[in-house]
Amino acid sequence: MISEPVGTCSVNSKKIMMTDWTQIILVFVSPMAAALGLWIGRKLNKTELDKALVEIQKLREELKQMNSATVNQELDNVRKSVSILMTDIVEPLKKQLSDLRKEVGGLRRAVEKSKSCKYLSDCPVVRGLQDLERNDPDDGERGNNPVDEKSRKIRKPRDDLHTESDIRGPADN
Repeated sequence: MISEPVGTCSVNSKKIMMTDWTQIILVFVSPMAAALGLWIGRKLNKTELDKALVEIQKLREELKQMNSATVNQELDNVRKSVSILMTDIVEPLKKQLSDLRKEVGGLRRAVEKSKSCKYLSDCPVVRGLQDLERNDPDDGERGNNPVDEKSRKIRKPRDDLHTESDIRGPADN
């Protein structure tokens, strides 16, 4: 067989030429196809990204509404608890304080009038109050001291002083 120099063969040269043209076309078309694919991929990803951002914004708005609802509910709970506190605790305490003030006022008037009472020297109430003052409040013996009957002086009432009906004040009538 006779060997022919490379590149001179007519059948082989067509294959080589076709391969060269294919490679040349591929060299130009491949980067364009890659760029086109990249551009389409970015567009698709951007659309998905936009959808995700819209979803995130919706979730943020929903979270704000939920926080607002929670704050409103907490405020309602505080209002209800203050209302319950006022009706169940403060109002009864105000009434008790008012009643105590009336009683203390009556007691104060009675003590002031007792100073001019004709039975002052032998008054068991005044003696009981004096015993309360003498007792130490920490001992827990308030008013438990027995009154010594022999130590009391029996005196006649003085007629020039007020009577028992004068001790009562306007609140006691």
